[in-house]
Amino acid sequence: MNSVISRPDDRIVGVILTGMGKDGVQGLAYIKHLGGGITLAQDEASSIVYGMPKAAFETGCVDFVLSSEEIRQKLINLVRKGLEGD
Repeated sequence: MNSVISRPDDRIVGVILTGMGKDGVQGLAYIKHLGGGITLAQDEASSIVYGMPKAAFETGCVDFVLSSEEIRQKLINLVRKGLEGD
């Protein structure tokens, strides 16, 4: 995730899905605070392991906490919106 913020763009989307650990959280924080993008994290109910999404949420850098299905739909909507804006 760190590589995408070298070119700040509000169209960057960072997503944290089910998993343990915290290794993705720093990248998500970079995207949110330095790149100005949108950040998504999987909710507890649809996660097999809520460790990484929870850690991301606790940093305050997550814009949307969604189920895996809602994440899919949100990404589709963001891509459509981006294509319409270009």
